[in-house]
Amino acid sequence: MIAKYLKAVLAFLAGFVFWLSLMLMVFAKNLSALSRSAAVYAEFFTKLTVGTLLLLAAWLIVTFARRSSKDLKQAALMTAASGVLAYIAMGFLVFIYQDSLLFSPGSFNDSRREVISRTFPNAEEFWVTAADGTRLQGWIVKNATLEKTPLAIFFAGQGSEASRYLELANRLEGFSAAFVNYRGYGQSGGKPSDKAIFADATAVYDYLVSRGDVDPERVVAIGGSLGTGVATYLASQRDLMGIVLFSPYDRIAGGVTQDMLPFLPTALLFRNKFDVRKYAEATDAFVLAIVGDKDRVITPWRSMLQTANFRNSPSVWTVFIDGGDHYSIYEATETWTAVNNFLSFLLEHSYESSAEPPIFMML
Repeated sequence: MIAKYLKAVLAFLAGFVFWLSLMLMVFAKNLSALSRSAAVYAEFFTKLTVGTLLLLAAWLIVTFARRSSKDLKQAALMTAASGVLAYIAMGFLVFIYQDSLLFSPGSFNDSRREVISRTFPNAEEFWVTAADGTRLQGWIVKNATLEKTPLAIFFAGQGSEASRYLELANRLEGFSAAFVNYRGYGQSGGKPSDKAIFADATAVYDYLVSRGDVDPERVVAIGGSLGTGVATYLASQRDLMGIVLFSPYDRIAGGVTQDMLPFLPTALLFRNKFDVRKYAEATDAFVLAIVGDKDRVITPWRSMLQTANFRNSPSVWTVFIDGGDHYSIYEATETWTAVNNFLSFLLEHSYESSAEPPIFMML
């Protein structure tokens, strides 16, 4: 009798491990486009899934060989119960570690500050105090020669640290560029959340346009990945000439995370929704979307869902980068040609409303 129950328990555990490792394998494979380490986990969970599947197959073969209806019912119940428990466990793991999945803050120290001063002598560090008193760290890189320069405010993705993107300022023509660390990133205080990051974006904008060296009538926002939602929110709250979105999304909870975890109700599990559909509808700025046709993190289909939400924008242009993934689109020559053509059009349009629109080739 004890041996029989022990076999049942072992079979249940094998089923639980199989279902859980199967879900983790799918998630890790989807996540591998965002993180190299995820590919290693995907390989591990693939092997674990195959191993436990073989154990379950052996147990089921023995059960069927006995041709006992009671044993068959028990096998079915064990398989179903272990699957349900594994599903609940997977949901619990995602809920517990959701902030680690959404936010990957990079650090900042004095040695990095010294590197910036040598590498980017025209970069000025600034600090902004958010509405709740949190201090936010940022930089402005002066590229233009005008007394009051047009400005592009960059909002980065969920990983790294803002100063790592300062070199992007050199890709812009006729614009100065500002970069800011989200709260919890670099030396910015606080803890990141969608509501806090959105509110911080307006505080950063208000500070920058109050400076004497920025033309408040000629400001654009440039967002990448997670930052596209921040740029979209800012455009709905402040008067921007335009926004440039690298891999835009419509929502993260129930959207991007749903694409990665198709078997879980991510709209319910994730506290930080990053749902920017309504902000896109409230935006009246010009929009340029840069989309890699091989992007597996924020799929082209997901990006197209968002561009369709800019119903009140005067014009929305989408440039597809052939063979571009979530990262390589930033290195493509076609990308920055399109971005600078767009910015040039915005400047011309700000002086003359009849300016010819830019011509974007479907790359």
